[in-house]
Amino acid sequence: MKHIKGLDTLRTFAVIFVIIAHWGPNSFRTEPLKFIFSKLMPDGVFGVDLFFVLSGYLITKILLRARYQALPDQRLQIIKSFYIRRMLRIFPVYFLLVFITAYVLGDEYVRNHILYFITYTSNILTFKESGRISLLHTWSLAVEEQFYLVWPWIIIYSPKKHLLKIILTAIGIGIISNLVLDYRYGEWAHVLLLPCITAFAIGALWAYVQMYRRFEKTLITAALLLLPVCIILLYINHNGDNRLILIRFVNSVIAVNAIIYASREKYNRVSGYIFNNKLLVNIGKISYGVYLYHFILPVYYNAFINYLRPKIGLSDHMLKILTMPPSAYLIRLGFLFILSILSYRYIELVFLRLKRNFSYVPVKKEYSPEVNGL
Repeated sequence: MKHIKGLDTLRTFAVIFVIIAHWGPNSFRTEPLKFIFSKLMPDGVFGVDLFFVLSGYLITKILLRARYQALPDQRLQIIKSFYIRRMLRIFPVYFLLVFITAYVLGDEYVRNHILYFITYTSNILTFKESGRISLLHTWSLAVEEQFYLVWPWIIIYSPKKHLLKIILTAIGIGIISNLVLDYRYGEWAHVLLLPCITAFAIGALWAYVQMYRRFEKTLITAALLLLPVCIILLYINHNGDNRLILIRFVNSVIAVNAIIYASREKYNRVSGYIFNNKLLVNIGKISYGVYLYHFILPVYYNAFINYLRPKIGLSDHMLKILTMPPSAYLIRLGFLFILSILSYRYIELVFLRLKRNFSYVPVKKEYSPEVNGL
């Protein structure tokens, strides 16, 4: 499948929104910076939903293409290759992070609940504990893995004539689940799989439309018409006192507009510079590591500064530079990117290279760009 640089750029924006949310925009000392980072920029919830919509789009597109190329008796091979390739991409650094946090850094909470983390059910633990857990950010990774358990079977084995109905039904199930579970259990129900299905399915819908060239203009027009309304609702949610229960649907509509624009690659001069920017594209490539490590880095960074302070006699001025935004943000970002680059080059790439040994299927017929929509 053709590599689209703009999608890596969207990953970069998604992870930046998450970092800002988790590192605390309100800790900035100046009011303009507080206002920009806490009121104007999309929040971490939007960043996670953008990741979900991207995953739904890319995974569905990969599966639909493999299904198109495969003979009927090769469908199980697609499923097998899909899971092996996903495990090679996701498991190594994730399990490394969990075990280092639990047994090297000595996080007693992670150690006592290790089964939730190694089985990708930390979202259920997050729900039970109302977010009061270590490695809180892993809930979204758990949701993705749970989605992967089900979605490939649906896409590969469902009759082609029913695929669109299934995707639209999944969007509806996600919306209804969000309403029902929020009413029954409160806002932390949003970390469970069913309320997240909306985001994945909206991404899948664009993959389906691109693949089969059905209703493409209709979907693009509908997404564009909903876009201004959803942007207004996003900022009402972001700046108001009461949250919108269907904020995931709102976020997903905005996200799919961005994905449609990036995947079609019909940029103007300004957007082309942004979506093809080498720095943003490269950060997108290491965004998995950035997302994994960003949550714990501030904790151990501050612990290291506190350990270092009496040993080398840090002045109050230097301590302020090292611990107060915006300078502390920049220093921690530097450490985060260095760690993520090293992780990508020396751990992730080792396993990513193995993916070439697990192609989805022998090609039955040449894949047509007209079918792919590229």
